[in-house]
Amino acid sequence: MAGINAHLNVKEQDALVLKRSEAYIGVLIDDLINKGTEEPYRMFTSRAEYRTLLRQDNADARLTPLSYQLGLAKEDRMERIWQKNENVAGIKDILKNTMVTPDQINGFLESIGSSKITEKQKAEKILLRPNIELADLSGLCLSLMNR
Repeated sequence: MAGINAHLNVKEQDALVLKRSEAYIGVLIDDLINKGTEEPYRMFTSRAEYRTLLRQDNADARLTPLSYQLGLAKEDRMERIWQKNENVAGIKDILKNTMVTPDQINGFLESIGSSKITEKQKAEKILLRPNIELADLSGLCLSLMNR
């Protein structure tokens, strides 16, 4: 953060301040400034109220646009993020708009020890169940779309 802000200062640009909701470093810096160092052992990610959003598996989507604006990420990297976001939106759209009937899914649900459904449900709702992965539903959703 210090290096980025030194660079921005030299270029006479505003300092970069990452919020608590954007990155763990934002939590740590905010805690240092506002809570002091009386209890340094408490400066851990457990303090982050947004810790379920600040995961390593979505850091690229959260932070690459910012790094691109700062000139740290190249355009090809940003294009990969745009493509990834487009793909994720497409998958979410398919799951939201695909209705699954008991006849189509109950055999699978029984095979993994999950309770059967009794009425049509959206695939996105079924994906929320424990032990069900996106890969489990992808083939079913694609076959239903092609009918």
